[in-house]
Amino acid sequence: MLTARNIIERVRWNVNDQQETGFTDDMLLGFINDGIRLLRRTIMDTNPDLLQDYDYIGALPAGASRVTLTDASSVTVRLSRIIEVRVGGKEIPREDRRRIRDLSRTGWPICYYVIGNSTLGVYPVPEEDTDIEVVGIKDQELLTSMDDESPFPNELDDFLVEYVGIRAKFTDEFDQSQESQLFAQITQQIEAYALNMLPSGVTVDGVWDRPRIRRDYGRTEIL
Repeated sequence: MLTARNIIERVRWNVNDQQETGFTDDMLLGFINDGIRLLRRTIMDTNPDLLQDYDYIGALPAGASRVTLTDASSVTVRLSRIIEVRVGGKEIPREDRRRIRDLSRTGWPICYYVIGNSTLGVYPVPEEDTDIEVVGIKDQELLTSMDDESPFPNELDDFLVEYVGIRAKFTDEFDQSQESQLFAQITQQIEAYALNMLPSGVTVDGVWDRPRIRRDYGRTEIL
């Protein structure tokens, strides 16, 4: 992964601004953060496992249905995306909290619901002690100094350098059609990269263990 300084040096070389007269470091740093957002959004919708940087494993006591997500220092963590939730080792799907008729019902959890960016609940409320695992993507942290590192491996940093270079090159252009076309090409290349990294193989699925859920007039019930 490259530092902001490394990226800016490469961009200045690509746009012939080695004398640092065309763009300030702050301007290019802003473009870098915009590029990180673009890469994150694109990969998150294509292959979110590539961005997974959070794995919470904790106890889920009997009678407790909500979990506040924290890091190793017990600091609350904000997630941009929850990729997977497992209770007792078994994956459970996400459900809309408003579709669950009775949140006080007890049993073995068959689904989870989200409350904000740092808390989730399980349904039904567990009747016995178990464990819960939450895998996700933490909220983006902006690069604020020249020594801050890109969150991506070198292959994706190449896209970031290309994006920042396009932003710099077309900063003073009124016709943005060519810029839009170039961004579309970069997005397609990022999607192709992410798709190529998807695992290929057999999906192991315990079909008989899947929770049976009935949806009736916008409500969810256990069968």
